[in-house]
Amino acid sequence: MVSLIDTFSLLLCFFILIFSMGTPDAQRFRDIASSLAKQLPTFGTRPLAPPAPPASQAPTLAVEFALNLDYVTSLVEGRIERIPALAGLGVQRRPDRLMLAPPTDVAFASGAPTPLPGAQPMLAAIADLLANVPNRLEVRTAVGPEISWELALARASEVVRALKLGGYPGDPFVVAGFGGAPVSLSLLPVRGDGR
Repeated sequence: MVSLIDTFSLLLCFFILIFSMGTPDAQRFRDIASSLAKQLPTFGTRPLAPPAPPASQAPTLAVEFALNLDYVTSLVEGRIERIPALAGLGVQRRPDRLMLAPPTDVAFASGAPTPLPGAQPMLAAIADLLANVPNRLEVRTAVGPEISWELALARASEVVRALKLGGYPGDPFVVAGFGGAPVSLSLLPVRGDGR
């Protein structure tokens, strides 16, 4: 059986070598092509009709991927251990994002839109930490029984302002919704606006 397979392999190689050493006859190829064009006129050289324009022009958005979130997670966790201002910062890796949550008692007083003075060094350290991370950053605030939409959006705006004062170069997106931490920062796997 092995001899038979070996023989077939040698024959295959022989015919491949013979075929590769041959020179194609260009005139014969043209004759065959013209004969086929006469017999099959639909395959001739008539111009194709331009494609019909779509019924509506939907805008498209080019998405550029940024740093891997696993890499950013390891970077953030390594820096938290070395920077005292980041002590107590919660880091949670989800399948679609990396969430950073300042401690609740440090972030905001009850009913207040501005962060507590103790939160300013942490927000400045977060801004410094994320200054060279090109991923899209979302500032998420929670709406609940004691927190209205207006208060949640005011808190998110204050966090964005504190990040910009801390040196964060991008423009974070503000998101308010039900449930979750009073304030959290979400890094997404796509590039941020203006970065």
